[in-house]
Amino acid sequence: CKAESLDLSFNLLETTVEYLQHLHFLQNLNLSNNRLQDVADFYQRVGNIRSLDLSYNEIISTEGLSRLYSLITLNLNNNKLDSVKSIESLGSLPCLENLLLKNNPLTRIVDYRIRVFAVFRDRAKDVRKYISSF
Repeated sequence: CKAESLDLSFNLLETTVEYLQHLHFLQNLNLSNNRLQDVADFYQRVGNIRSLDLSYNEIISTEGLSRLYSLITLNLNNNKLDSVKSIESLGSLPCLENLLLKNNPLTRIVDYRIRVFAVFRDRAKDVRKYISSF
């Protein structure tokens, strides 16, 4: 299938869908407003994705997203990310420019933006946008 965009929002999904791995041309995926908690095997399903909306889920760690090397935009608003450590794996994403973290517990940490930028080390100047809890 040559689908480039797919919207699976509001489906009460608790796991990623296996057939996603057959969508080799998929670039934009919306999985918002589901019940996803674990994204550990995500890279095996959507390895070439460029834009991923995981907002309004129950995600506590981004570990499975660290191999999505083509990812440019990642929306993690309204999840359960409670520490900078929970997003450290994103620092290895070479193309990531837009990271949305609004309404996660980690946004209540004093100076959380500075700590998030530190995750990206030398690439921090290339990462354009961090959305705060404001």
